Amino acid sequence: MTSSSSEATSYVPFEIQEQIIKRLPVKSLVRFRSVSKQWKSLIESSDFIIDHQTQQQKQPRRNHLLIKYRCVEDWDDKYISIVNDASLPRHHSHLAAAAVPPLIDLVCDPSLLDCSSHGLVCVHGYHYKRANKTLIVVWNPSIRKSVGVTVPSAGLVAVRFGVCPNTNEPKILRIIEQDHTLDFKTEVFALSTGTWRSLPPLCLPFELALFDPNQVVIDGVIYWVARNRIGMYVESIIISFDLTSEVFHQLVLPEDLMLACHGKRKSIAKLHDDSLALILTNLDRCLCEVWTTKGSPSKSSSSSSSSSSCTWFTKLFEIDSRETIQLLHYFNMLGFNMNGHMMLGGCRLRVYEPSSKHMKRLEIDAADDDDEGMKMAYYTESLFLLNHSSSIII
Repeated sequence: MTSSSSEATSYVPFEIQEQIIKRLPVKSLVRFRSVSKQWKSLIESSDFIIDHQTQQQKQPRRNHLLIKYRCVEDWDDKYISIVNDASLPRHHSHLAAAAVPPLIDLVCDPSLLDCSSHGLVCVHGYHYKRANKTLIVVWNPSIRKSVGVTVPSAGLVAVRFGVCPNTNEPKILRIIEQDHTLDFKTEVFALSTGTWRSLPPLCLPFELALFDPNQVVIDGVIYWVARNRIGMYVESIIISFDLTSEVFHQLVLPEDLMLACHGKRKSIAKLHDDSLALILTNLDRCLCEVWTTKGSPSKSSSSSSSSSSCTWFTKLFEIDSRETIQLLHYFNMLGFNMNGHMMLGGCRLRVYEPSSKHMKRLEIDAADDDDEGMKMAYYTESLFLLNHSSSIII
């Protein structure tokens, strides 16, 4: 901004200036901090960041897909940002390398968790420089800010992440197995306090033994697939954690869907309309079914206040092509783009269009020996973490 422009703003009441700049995009606001100390103080304040987020939610925003993969050339972990709009997968010019903050480089074999709101994603894995430690990094890709939290690796079963919709508080959930038993300890880390807090006992069913590394966040509730061990039989179930009430629930599927789940691999994803998608795959029968809720599962549940709630699904589509099913054997399900196309990751990034039943390839090549495989997260541009220094808190 020129000096004359800066002088012109002095004739506009500061309250009016504030209302105007709340409507500006994130990248402009990051630059405008240099206009004056007053603007810098305003833009970096917690109230302004939250107000800007609320204002931006009222208007169309650019959504992005963040893809993590291991480069075939140097085996380094790379991150690509893809504009998630109606032209995907036809466009190729919207693929751009994401600027990775130094904290991410300290994470070994990183897992990428999707938060889907407030512009934040979570990356976690073993700490490169600290033995027996896990580094959890909360990252805002649009402003290149990150905050790290270090925890002991021993007994760590799962890490979950989301933002409370009522308080806009980023929260990290960790689940710890105690003394190699099926008794699980659960703790929540609040970014504002920088401390861990234990949840009340018996929040998590003791029968749970295995946790899917992926998660989905819809309307302030985290969902993931867990395996319920009943004797020698292992049953897959969907667990949820409400970021506001900090209570766990189990989604009970309708009886017809429970029958459809028998003998199939179960995974979950999120559709562009904030519906929960359940993907059932039977490689032997060359069949993949996609079921979905109508809107948020927490709102469609018949009893959201109980520890178990019934959620109703309808079948969206199915894939019965042998060639496509064979690809599903080698490619992991990443999620859906805004057009409802399935995003598949492996040594290649592919997009499956259910209407045409065509598979398209995007220009990303990954190493074949990547155990973690490709990961995907959604994010929108936001100012969250702008008032934090990029550092490890604990």
